[in-house]
Amino acid sequence: MTIKIRLPNFYNHTALNTLKEKMGIPRNVYGDFRNAQQYAGHLELTGEGKEIDIQTEVCEHSDHTLVYEGNRIVVYIRDIASYSGEYSLPKFHVAYCSTYQQMVENHRKRRYIGIQPNENLFKVNIVNGRAVIDSFLSPLSVCKNCLAKLCWDGYHNNLAQGKRDTLVNDFTFERFFEKYPRSVFDEKDHSPQTGGLNVYPKNWDEISKSYRESKYWICEKCNVNLSSYHRLLHVHHKDGNKANCSFSNLEALCVDCHANEPNHSHMKGNPRTREDIMLVQRIRNAQQIS
Repeated sequence: MTIKIRLPNFYNHTALNTLKEKMGIPRNVYGDFRNAQQYAGHLELTGEGKEIDIQTEVCEHSDHTLVYEGNRIVVYIRDIASYSGEYSLPKFHVAYCSTYQQMVENHRKRRYIGIQPNENLFKVNIVNGRAVIDSFLSPLSVCKNCLAKLCWDGYHNNLAQGKRDTLVNDFTFERFFEKYPRSVFDEKDHSPQTGGLNVYPKNWDEISKSYRESKYWICEKCNVNLSSYHRLLHVHHKDGNKANCSFSNLEALCVDCHANEPNHSHMKGNPRTREDIMLVQRIRNAQQIS
């Protein structure tokens, strides 16, 4: 039996339109159901940002970005100590990297600022004791460990120094917030139809290549070197979740070792895969790997 439900036409709903008229809202204006608290938090994060407690108010998103009241934020230390007139500008953080984790665990009484910048200009206070001796806007550099945590443009710590510096200098907030929306409620890739699906992220090819490069194209199980046979080295998700691409969840495996993982026996049913497995075995023999 099919049950049909007729929904009211709110565009022509007399009671609703009467109420909107009393509230001074035009009949053809409708809200976007934005979370009011989250939107208020966004307003606080514009301009010079807001002082926050990184231990209790900031959480790590599943993509490793930093979230405050439903908003992705950038975190930096505003007040910098001066010693004999010398000081070092801080880095800003965009991810829950190892450095940021140390900041949280050390619980230092620093003034951490959460902000959603449009350009690379941050308010910095130079302090001597308790006195602010100078205050100015300054460009800052992104934390390299944050870029590695996000695998930003293929960044990893085994890249050449010049390449790492280039990726740091090329980082922009425009691209960052395009990839990671300012509001976690505006995720383009997490609709009711796709949210939570066990699927590869859009930048999977970039992540896969970066991870295999970080392992020097060597299988983490049998140690066969596939630097001349990149396609024979796969990236395996330890927890089986293709969306979980943190490096701690990844493992570089030759196609032979990959096919021997639990629930991967189907790989051996592919004729091309069987050929690749035999090729890996020959390469192992040539490299005298038992």
